[in-house]
Parts: sequence; C-alpha cells; structure tokens
Amino acid sequence: MDTTNSSKELAEALCLAQSEVEAAVKGSTNPHFRNKYADISEIIKTVRHVYNKYGISILQEDSFSDGMAHVHTTFLHKSGASITSKPSSCIPAKFDAQGLGSAWTYLRRYALSALCCLAQEDDDGQTASHDRKPEAVVVKPIVPPSPKITLTQAAEITARIKQLEVDEAVFLKFYKIKAAHDMTEDLFEKANSALDTTEAKRNKAAMSSAHPE
Repeated sequence: MDTTNSSKELAEALCLAQSEVEAAVKGSTNPHFRNKYADISEIIKTVRHVYNKYGISILQEDSFSDGMAHVHTTFLHKSGASITSKPSSCIPAKFDAQGLGSAWTYLRRYALSALCCLAQEDDDGQTASHDRKPEAVVVKPIVPPSPKITLTQAAEITARIKQLEVDEAVFLKFYKIKAAHDMTEDLFEKANSALDTTEAKRNKAAMSSAHPE
C-alpha cells in the first residue's frame, strides 16, 4: 500500500469510519455454489456513507495488462491526503468485454471489502476469475525436411521409369512433383521400392508366359 501522501487527519478519519461500518448484507447468489454473497452495490452502500461522513471518498481504477485484470483502490481525504492500495489482480475467466467486466467487479468488491475490514466468506470469484490448472505445453520435435536427391539419382530414377515403360507424367503426379529432380531422399526410396515391385510383377508374368503349365 502506498502511504506516501497519507496524513494524521486521514488516519484518524479511517479509524472512525472503520469503527462504524457494519457487516455487509449477503443478498446475491453465486450460481455455481448457490450460496449468498454481498455484491458490489451492497458493499458500496455499506461503506460509502460512513466514509463520506468523515471526509473520505473512495476511488477505484481498473486496468488490464499481461493477461490479468487489475484494480487499484484509493482513499482520498478532504484534506488532500490519500493512500492507495497495491493492485488486486486475477486472470479473467473469459477474455471478452463481459469476462473483463465480471473480473473488475469481483476485484472491486474484494478489494473494498478487504480494505474496509468487511467479512467476506462467500464470493462470486468462480465466475469472475480463471481457476483452471495451466495446460501442459507439448513441444513437438522439429523434424528437418528430407534433402533432395542428386542429379545422378534423378537420372537413375528416370531411366528406370523409361525401362519399365511407366507413364512418367502419371508417376510424377502420384508423388506430387513436377520432375524427378524435385524428389527428396525419402520419396526416392519409396519410388524405387514401387518400381521394384512393378519390375518383380512383370518378371513373374514374363516367366509365367515363357513356362506355361
């Protein structure tokens, strides 16, 4: 809490105001737990007239940074003295206007209750703040791309395609490349394996034709 601009008058006024503040009435219901809590309007109604009576106004400023909602609360005395709390902060349950508004309202109520020493056993923090455990971050290993084949390998695969009388255009389209030299090492191995299978089938068919049963 920043008390740099505080004064004896402010301290005395806070002491008198605090002695007269009554417990806030729990009039709102938390839908998650179906329990009662005093909402922000009830808190303000409870403390404002007492603090104003002793020349104290209450200011609350909200902000958002680094993924968190913040609220600063200041007690300003008519003499010009003031004290400001450290920020009350939370991660909003939703990062939209409604989620931020809910978080700020919760923080205003929470901060004001704490600074005015109001008992707050039940609250609506479930709907205002993020309570999920951080999700584990899975880092996938970076697999480097397979290098392209050499011009010699490209010539070799082209020769095999022609030798086996395979439709080169269809062959290249199947492997989603425009020319043989666009092949990667992995693709080269797969293509050669496919050509081996084609060659073996043709040799078997030729042998069957040469030696019919």
